[in-house]
Amino acid sequence: MTNHESKNKKHKIIITGTGRTGTTFLVQLLTSLGLDTGFTKINEKMYDNCNAGMESIITDPDAPYIVKNPFLCDELEDVMETGQYVIDHAFIPVRNLNDAAASRIAVSKKKSPLSILFGNKKLRQVPGGLIHTEKPSELKNVLTRQLYNLIYVITVYGIPHTFMEFPRLATDSSYLYLKISPVFSNIDHVDFKKAFNEVSNSNIINNFK
Repeated sequence: MTNHESKNKKHKIIITGTGRTGTTFLVQLLTSLGLDTGFTKINEKMYDNCNAGMESIITDPDAPYIVKNPFLCDELEDVMETGQYVIDHAFIPVRNLNDAAASRIAVSKKKSPLSILFGNKKLRQVPGGLIHTEKPSELKNVLTRQLYNLIYVITVYGIPHTFMEFPRLATDSSYLYLKISPVFSNIDHVDFKKAFNEVSNSNIINNFK
């Protein structure tokens, strides 16, 4: 891709994954640091049932530079096939599969489904709950397929990416700084740690072991 071709495309950083892995925490942190997440406060557009939210739709004309959405696991290939986007970097938090599934199952038991925008469609589901299935026994397979699909598209399109471990990313500021500072090189470490301490809350991280 030439520099001219790249300039004519929309550049984005994405935060995605199976969900229940600290993606919202990352958006809150980057928002606190003043980066273009589309939000000005760390508690905007949060779902009250699951300590999550702050999602954007990458194809929205007003989408911010940093887009967080778990549905990019399913939609990223379609986005890239438009030829209109360059993903400058993908941040992918990864959690123990059993815990990721258990967290979604636990959330599903707390609240009735809502209408959630999924690309150009609306689906009925509990935010942060079961996804692409109504059977808890199928959820681990669903999440595995989602993550595989994401990795495949990232590989095909040569998208720069960083995997990071949850819950460590939300409890270990030095670990997370090492993960994101190569991409956000202008973030001062002192400012980062201050923002991290403001946003981090280990009390909301469930241990399913």
